[in-house]
Parts: sequence; C-alpha cells; structure tokens
Amino acid sequence: MRSLQISLRTWEERDAPSLAFFANEPLLARNLRAGFPSPYGLEDAKAFIAFCHQQDLSENLCLAITDDDTAVGSIGVFCQGDRRAELGYWLGRPYWGKGIMTKMVKEICDLAFRRFSIDEIFAEPYEWNAASQRVLEKAGFVYAGAKEKSRVYTLAKGRV
Repeated sequence: MRSLQISLRTWEERDAPSLAFFANEPLLARNLRAGFPSPYGLEDAKAFIAFCHQQDLSENLCLAITDDDTAVGSIGVFCQGDRRAELGYWLGRPYWGKGIMTKMVKEICDLAFRRFSIDEIFAEPYEWNAASQRVLEKAGFVYAGAKEKSRVYTLAKGRV
C-alpha cells in the first residue's frame, strides 16, 4: 500500500474528472447543503471549479484536497463580513476515517486566520453527521448550539 501524499492547492481545470468521480457519492450529497448535485457529473465539476476561480481571494479560500496531486476532496473558508467566516468541506469516500480531514481543517483555518481579518470560523454540519462533528472537535472547534437540522461549531482566532 502506498503512503498518502495529502495537500491543499487551488483548483485547476484538469481536476474536473477526479472531482466528478469523488463527488459522485450519494452519502456526500446527503451530508452537504441542498445545492450539492447528486448524481455529480463532469459538468457539475467544471461549474464548481469555475465558481472557485471566481472567488475574491481577499475574502474566500476555495481549495482542492489532493492525494499525489489528484483532487480527492474540497475545503473552503468564506468570509461573512462580520469578522466571521464559514468553513465547508468534503472528502472522497476512500479517504474517510484516516484523519485527513482533521488535518486539512486545521491547515485551512490557520491559513484563513492569517490571511483574513476574522475572529471566528464556524461550521454547521447536519445533526446526523457525527463524523463531521468529530472532525471539527478534533480540530479545536467547540459546539455552539443547534440550528435547524444542524449543529453549529465555532473556532476562535488563537485556538488553532
């Protein structure tokens, strides 16, 4: 078994086929916001990559999670204008349960706190998504309360 070579980088057009492959997982769609397509095809992947390229880099991070330079997931931090930013992420099913997402969450939060004028990052996994809640807790987020069908977790600057 080869060792994983996980890193973050900007999305590239060449990532569309691997993005479509890994994002086309019904369990992902169940755990992500309503706008996440299921099934997820090549055109969806191209549209998402275009969306990421349109983001204002002074307010948002929209990055690919890669294994040996192949896109296997996505992670982003999006500023909300009130010194807060929202974190969103997903990872391809073959990579679940390996501690990868906790590492990526820590890495992008550290980057976001250094890059943006924010004091807090929050995430809102669905109440049934225990795995995502564990990722956040392991990354230093604290439970802040319930919201419609979701649990809110926050990470204050200086806790990364």
